[in-house]
Order: sequence, then C-alpha cells, then structure tokens
Amino acid sequence: MNALASEGFRRSFADTAACLPSLDLQAYQDAWRRRHAILRAWSLFFADSPILLTPISAQPTFAARSDMCGLETMRDMLRAYAPLSAVAGAGLPAISAPVGMAAGAPAGVQIVADAFADARCLEAAAALERRLGPVRPIAPA
Repeated sequence: MNALASEGFRRSFADTAACLPSLDLQAYQDAWRRRHAILRAWSLFFADSPILLTPISAQPTFAARSDMCGLETMRDMLRAYAPLSAVAGAGLPAISAPVGMAAGAPAGVQIVADAFADARCLEAAAALERRLGPVRPIAPA
C-alpha cells in the first residue's frame, strides 16, 4: 500500500495509527466484553426505535486536507468524528447522507439501525432524499 500511496496519505495513515491505543491481551479482552455490552444496549434501544439519526461530526466540516496537517489535527478529527467510528466499531449498519450546507461546507447525518437491519438505513436515506431533494456535490478542493 505504501508504495502506491502519496506522501499525504502515508502521513495521514501514520497519524491515525499513532492516535490509536495499544492494548495488551487483558485490555483487548476487556474491550471485547465492553463491546458486547454496548451491542446489547443498542439492541434494546432498537427494539423501540427503528433507526437512530446522529451527526456525522461533533463540529463543522474540517477543511480539505486537514487529515494531512499533523498528529494534533488528526486527534481533533478522530474526536470530532466519534459518532462514525463508534458505530463502525460496534459493527452496526449505517449510512451517511448529505443534508445540505452549513457555513459554506457540506453537512450530513448518519443513519444507524440494529444489527442485520441494513435495509432500514437504505430506506431511511431514500426517505430523507425524497424529503430534502437531491443535494448537489461540491467541487473538490
């Protein structure tokens, strides 16, 4: 991978890896137990609610190429995008959908469903698009 990647990608990848915790066997086992407890709680939540709508990020959209600006910026980005990584880490189906612009930058939501309910995410995204209309993509920076 590194042979084909740009310098910016390699830096972004290395900074992301540097932000991740290093776990010994006990911490790894504890994390898996915690993950299963979290999945059980989500399952109970989804018994009453078919979907969950979350923000994509805990802050406005980062500027283009922010992921190549060093370790501290990467830490900020990973914290801001916690709604995405938390759902992905749980293994729940989700889809990110554009909802328009905020402060001149694209804005979106994450639609999450219970395990194996992928179709609910797709149906909710389609309903959102019907309600909002198509969202025009922005020109890449």
